[in-house]
Amino acid sequence: MIKVAVLTILFLSFLSCKIATKKETVPVQTVINFQEPDTVLVDKYSVLASFLKQPFYLRAYKAKMDMFTTTFTRNPEYAFNPKLNDSIYYSYNFPTKKTGPKKVNEIIVFKYGANKHRYVDESEILIEMRIFNPDPDLEKWNLIGLSQKELESKFGTKYLHFKGGIVFYHENRVLILELKKSLVTSYRYIKLNKKRIDLDFIEQITS
Repeated sequence: MIKVAVLTILFLSFLSCKIATKKETVPVQTVINFQEPDTVLVDKYSVLASFLKQPFYLRAYKAKMDMFTTTFTRNPEYAFNPKLNDSIYYSYNFPTKKTGPKKVNEIIVFKYGANKHRYVDESEILIEMRIFNPDPDLEKWNLIGLSQKELESKFGTKYLHFKGGIVFYHENRVLILELKKSLVTSYRYIKLNKKRIDLDFIEQITS
């Protein structure tokens, strides 16, 4: 009886193994989820900060201009002043082909050292731009005619309102834009001697 039982168990084991080998192998499917790449969000405040810190290459711009007038100007109280000895402020007036409310665009610089009276001076610091006329040589700073929506798309909506326009700012740099029917008619870029910007201050320097 014992031999019969053992033989029966061995037979059943053999049979179960045989059945198992006949089972079809189920292939393993690798599921790949194709996802859209993450959208890169543009920090418009950082775009504005970069824009104001490096307005444009002044020396390259000056090299393109055939006609200009230069005058000595007194230090505006609001303007950035490194307080260096043997220094001076100069105003460059550049005529443009198209004329707006004024015939020229004005750029004010701080100059010091041996080359301060020369047109080519690598030490000069851009202090202010007063732009009244469109000028393609200003490249990305050719803002005349842009709409308020275009400005917001470029720099964001963090700005101050004043009578007649808006002000973008970062640290001690401001961009004061006069608008008419939501279009830029003129603007000023200023490197200031202070970092606290408010509407009272803007009204003082625009009045």
